[in-house]
Parts: sequence; C-alpha cells; structure tokens
Amino acid sequence: MAIAILVSLFLLPLFGNYAAAVEGAPPLGFLPNIIIFYADDFGFGDIESYGHPESLTPRLNELIDSGTKLTSFYSASPVCSPSRAALLTGRFPTRTGVWGPTNSPLVFYQASIGGLPLSEITIAEFLKMNGLNYTSAVIGKWHLGISNNGQFLPLNQGFDFFTGLPTVSDDPNPPFCFPNSRGCWPSTPIDPWNESCPDSFVHHPRTTPYTALEPRDRSSDDIDPAWYGGNNAIPPNPLYLNHDIVQQPVNITMTPDYYTSACLHHISNAITHKQPFFLYMAFHQTHHPQFASSRFFNTSQRGMFGDAVQEMDFNIGVVVDYLKQHGIEDETLIIFTSDNGPALMRETRGGNAGPLKCGKGTTYEGGVRVPAVVWMPGQVAAGRVTRGLGSTLDVLPTIADLVGQTLPSDRAYDGVSMFEWLFHADGESKRTHNMYWPKGPNPALSWQQSLHAIRYRQWKLHWIVAGSHCNNDYMDADCRENHTEHVLSSPLLFNLYHDVAESYPLDITQPYYASIVGQLNQSWSQLLDDDTLWAKSQILLGSNNSLAPCCDAKINDCYPDNKIAATPWPDCCVCDKINASFPMFVS
Repeated sequence: MAIAILVSLFLLPLFGNYAAAVEGAPPLGFLPNIIIFYADDFGFGDIESYGHPESLTPRLNELIDSGTKLTSFYSASPVCSPSRAALLTGRFPTRTGVWGPTNSPLVFYQASIGGLPLSEITIAEFLKMNGLNYTSAVIGKWHLGISNNGQFLPLNQGFDFFTGLPTVSDDPNPPFCFPNSRGCWPSTPIDPWNESCPDSFVHHPRTTPYTALEPRDRSSDDIDPAWYGGNNAIPPNPLYLNHDIVQQPVNITMTPDYYTSACLHHISNAITHKQPFFLYMAFHQTHHPQFASSRFFNTSQRGMFGDAVQEMDFNIGVVVDYLKQHGIEDETLIIFTSDNGPALMRETRGGNAGPLKCGKGTTYEGGVRVPAVVWMPGQVAAGRVTRGLGSTLDVLPTIADLVGQTLPSDRAYDGVSMFEWLFHADGESKRTHNMYWPKGPNPALSWQQSLHAIRYRQWKLHWIVAGSHCNNDYMDADCRENHTEHVLSSPLLFNLYHDVAESYPLDITQPYYASIVGQLNQSWSQLLDDDTLWAKSQILLGSNNSLAPCCDAKINDCYPDNKIAATPWPDCCVCDKINASFPMFVS
C-alpha cells in the first residue's frame, strides 16, 4: 500500500506552466515593491543564522527573525550565468540557451558573442506587461552577456536602470581589492600587496596588520595575467552606468557604498513618481576575489571572506532601513538568496556549505542548495522556518501571482508559484521535484547525462557525479576537480531528510527503494522528452576580443588590431568619469 501511494504521488506534474495566478486584481490589494538580493558564490552555511559561528550577519538575521527562512531552496544551476538566466526568466537554462557543455566556458565573459536572448521575458519585462508600470533596476553583477553595442545589457532586457559590472568581478581581477591600493591577495610579485603580507618571503611592516591571515590565504588564490597585457589580453573590468562605461578598471572597493546609494536612488525615484519598483541587487560578494571598503577591511574574525560578508550584510540593512524610513516596508517583498554554492577551490576564502556535500559546480547539495530568506512584514510569516522545496525558478511565477497576472502562454515555465506557501502561515510548497542540471549540460549525450540528479520530496537520485571548483587535496575526494564527470553503473539514492550530507546511499536492491528509483527514472525520462527543453547554446557561439568593452575606444583609437596606437591594446582601455559624470545618488 505504501508503495502504491508513493507511485501515485510521483505522477504529479513535473514541469511547465506551474503558475496558478488568476488574471485580475493583485491578491494583496496593491502592487508590491519587489527586491531581490542575490549573493554570489555564497554557501548554505555562510549566514550566522544558518549555523556559521564566525559569520556576523546581524541584518540578515533580522530579516530571518521577522520573515521566513527556507532550508530546502535551490538555485537552478551550480554556476553563475545559467543560474541568473533561470532566476530572471523562470525557465531552465537549457530552454533559454544559457548553457554550454563541460568543455565550454560555461558562463559569459567580456568577449562572449552570445547572451540571454532578447526573446526571453525577464522579470523586468513581465512587470511592464498588461498595463503594469513597474520601474526596474539591476545593480551590481549582470553576467548575461554584452556583445556588439551592448545588445544583451539590462536596458535591452526590460530594465530602466543599470549600474555595475557586465560579467564577473574576476574578468579579469581588479588591480586592487582593499583600501590604500592593497591587492587581491594573489601569490605573485605583480601584486603590490604581496610584499607586505605577514607571511611573505620579504617582510615589510604594515600600518594595519591583517588580524586573521593564514599562510594558505595567499596560496589558494591566483591572478589573471590578462589584464597586464599580452597577445590574448582583454581590457580591465569595466563599470557601467546604463550603456556607458564610466570607470575602467573598476575601483571595486568603492562599489559597495556606490551600489547601495544607487539602490536608494532607484527607490527614491519610484516613491517620487508613485510607481511600484523592482530592484535586483546582484552582489559581487562573496565571489573571488574578496574585497572590502575601508569601513569593513580587517574587521572580521573570518578574515577577508568575513569582511566581504559583513559589508554585504551591512548594505542590505541600509536598504531595509530606507524602506522603513519611508514607511513602505509593509509594501515591499524582499527575497535574499545566492546564485550557487561556495567555491571550495578558494579554501577558507571560498565560502561554506555547512552540512551539505561539496560546493559550486557540482550537483551535490552544496553546489545548488542555497540560503533563502523571504520578508514582507504583515504578509509573510515572521520567524517561520520551512523545509518545503523552493527554487529560483519559482520567483517569477510568484511575482505573477502577486501582481494578479498570468504568465505568457507561448512558452514553458519551470517554476511553481510560492504565493500560497509563503503568504499563508500554514501554506505548503507546491513544488515536489527539483532537477539538478550540471554546470555543463549536453543534449548530445544519453538521457541521463544531460541531467545529473533529481529530487522528489526527500528522495534524491544521482545518475552522474562529478567534483568541481575544488582543489585536489580537499578531504572529500568526491568534490575534487579531478573527480571527473562519470555515469554511475548503479544510481545513488539518498533520503535527504535523514542524510542531508549525502553520506549513506540506500540499498536500492530492496523493493521499497527500487520502486522509488523506478519512479524517479520515469520522471527523469518524462522531463527530457520535452521538445522545447533545449535552445541553441549562446555560450557555444564563442568569443571575439573585439567585443570586449573598452571605454572611449573611438576617441583613443583603442582596438585589438591597432598596432600603431600610442598606448597598445588593452592598456588604452582606461578611464575614470565618476567625478565628472556620475549622478550624485542619495546616501
């Protein structure tokens, strides 16, 4: 009887058009403001309230205490660009084309040709449909393509305002990451801070000794030499204001205060114009390289990683306080989560997955199970902890419900609305399954190999395992980079309620567990039979260095093929227009 009940439950819908919104008035009686705080490479165990004894996150703790904490929330991908595409579209990365097989770059870079297709409907675009009049901003990390004339940048994807980096903060590394031109801790003499490290071979006194430095903090890093010139060089990392580059290379130590100021500017404008707003604040923290402004440099017992965490937490608090000062906190939904798990290859500066196995790049729980907090005073239950299944794919369907609209019917959606679950104290998640897409899915391979694992309620089945983003001396060999992707001769089944660390595979020769495996395989096959599952890979379109953004290229005659310029490529891609042309955002 138990097995029969289990089989019937497995036959619930797996994917496609999950949103249950009814066209009409918004269910809360008003159009809520929406803020997504999206951390980068931030692990399940990196928040104080999720158990880390040395993380200081008082403002996130406050959101958790007065909101709802989700303990089974997933990113749709274990790496950056695909996870962001899924968040903004509510669709698997494979449907949007933001995927690449294992031997591809996996994510977008400055010189990438592709990007999130303009035919995709982002949250920002959805919030302008059917007479909705949201003003939308993305601040921080974009990482969904640039290409020719910035065709994939946010203002072409429904956003009204953008300031931030177009890709990732180490594309390439900024020239310094800490106050007074201290570098980003690479183990190379190029870096000006190297000689002032306490563990350096050449000891130089420093006015501010780093209180929590370990020798491996240097050895676990690298630096991208591309910025320093060479045949394959790319320009320094640029800071954009809408479609214009206003600083290159970015002074990343000033971005926390600047970005937060830009958030307040966006909110202030919305209040002035009496518009509902959508704010997507995509932090660079805690992606490599860690960085901090003078306010947070050398303040955490967790070292440089802790400094970055505390600064991110502080700036979340500044935005929340601003909402309260203007009396709109009860009208504003906040979602905090992360794009994927911690980058274990950075060791103590790569984040922490808590009790979960492995980290970024893997389909073990540590790669995609991320912290998540939902907050809206008077609407979302305070102090609630729920283990119901949720996903970044569910954000857009939830927003659709909140604004009283249905999602477009011309495409498949892979999310489930969380409205009933999160806005009712006794609500339960409608999501029954989670699909674990690998960092490099490949439709050309057999049916198991394009998807690595699947979860139904507490049951998780692995057909393929691989390590990633992890050094080869890490104590768990399954996580290591040299634990290459391979199909198992017999799948691994875990009960995540009993074994969240995926340490004790169940005996699938027993009839009860064999039945579970059979039904999970059926669900797996059902998903992969969907004809709309694979769009053309944008990442496989490749790259062209001439597409890499370069400020004032025409003025400075700064191009890769210009051999007679006064300053050769890419060193000529340098500018700083902040004082001259940046608006003075409110602070």
